[in-house]
Amino acid sequence: QATAQLDGLVEFLDVGLDAATRSIVLDRLFDQIEASWTSSINGVRIRRSGSLGEVVAGPRLGQALGILVENSVAVRRSPDVVTLTVAAEPMGGGGRRITLTDDGPGRLRELTAFRWSDGSRSTSTVGPVLARRIVEREGGRLRAEAVEGAATTWTIELPGR
Repeated sequence: QATAQLDGLVEFLDVGLDAATRSIVLDRLFDQIEASWTSSINGVRIRRSGSLGEVVAGPRLGQALGILVENSVAVRRSPDVVTLTVAAEPMGGGGRRITLTDDGPGRLRELTAFRWSDGSRSTSTVGPVLARRIVEREGGRLRAEAVEGAATTWTIELPGR
């Protein structure tokens, strides 16, 4: 039932949107995400490991990546600028793996239907779950790994098209 509710929300967000897949230049997309935060009190600096390349995906991919950046800002340790390191590499079949690592507290451990669990408590967080569903609708996969007190790494694997 939770998946159906998330699908309903994504479909609602798609109303009036040209959902056709297109080539997305990842460097340009992350430039836009970074620029949207520079005017905010909660700044974001994005470091890249080389050119990120392109993916073929629907327009919601940018929203999913933006949600993950927003989550990193929300859980940061101090009011300082959040630094994110982004890398992308090719996968078999023309797919692409994108990793996004923050410099935050690394509190999040496991993504489930509506909860992240760090083993001692659960926190409701719909944003990353929505991001996961968007990525899944693109035929991809989203994972989160955390090192307590150090960082969270989001990994998105998108198939080739």
